[in-house]
Amino acid sequence: MAPTHGNYHHYYNKRPLLRLHSFPPSIFTGRQILDVGTNDGHLAVAVAQSLGPRIITGVDIDQTLVDAAWRHRLAIWSQAGSDNQPAYFPASFAHELGPLPIPSGHDRTVFPHNVVFRCADWTKDEIPEDKAGYDVVLAYVG
Repeated sequence: MAPTHGNYHHYYNKRPLLRLHSFPPSIFTGRQILDVGTNDGHLAVAVAQSLGPRIITGVDIDQTLVDAAWRHRLAIWSQAGSDNQPAYFPASFAHELGPLPIPSGHDRTVFPHNVVFRCADWTKDEIPEDKAGYDVVLAYVG
């Protein structure tokens, strides 16, 4: 199925997250972040897991990509170690045994609870996280 809004499905399969290392971690730690045009959530999940934001909200206009972002969050959670160490378990574990369930009732500022995704045209539609405002807005124009 062709993207309906010009989105590039599997964008991060061809372009690694090199730009994430361009920012000092202090920009993200404890902050409320908006990722406009989140695509399939790779950047938002990487920030949520490794850089300690209070919350990061990924927004994309394409529901297919937002669904992929939620799946990516679950896949990365399933590979993390008990101390949230990235890629502790191989991806094959989740493929063979299924993803790990995300525990409920945990600290909402810790991965995987500190990342959410919304399907919206953020320039026109309000989303629940807008009310609190944002400290950092990520938007990639490339």
